Amino acid sequence: VPFLCWPYFGDQFGNRDYVCLTWRTGLSVAPDGDGVVTGEEIRGKLEALLSDEGIRERALRLREAARSAVAAGGDSYENFQSFARGMSGGLSTVSNGKGIADVRGENTR
Repeated sequence: VPFLCWPYFGDQFGNRDYVCLTWRTGLSVAPDGDGVVTGEEIRGKLEALLSDEGIRERALRLREAARSAVAAGGDSYENFQSFARGMSGGLSTVSNGKGIADVRGENTR
């Protein structure tokens, strides 16, 4: 899903930068000289967001990467399984995307 970012406080500004500048899957609204984000600004950014094929394609690729990560065998899935085993007293390892590392940071593959 493409993002229309309107940060307000704290880490939202960093999140906006990540979405708009790193992933390039969204646009940020900007306040006018009085600090107000106008309806015209929102409308214009929404129209630009929905008509930008590049943003749409990157958002779809990001969605697929996220789905792969949480599916069985994906890094997020494996890291969560490792976390759950560790919490229940099992061996604690994490996937770093390049292999499995134990808690000392040593590569085990």
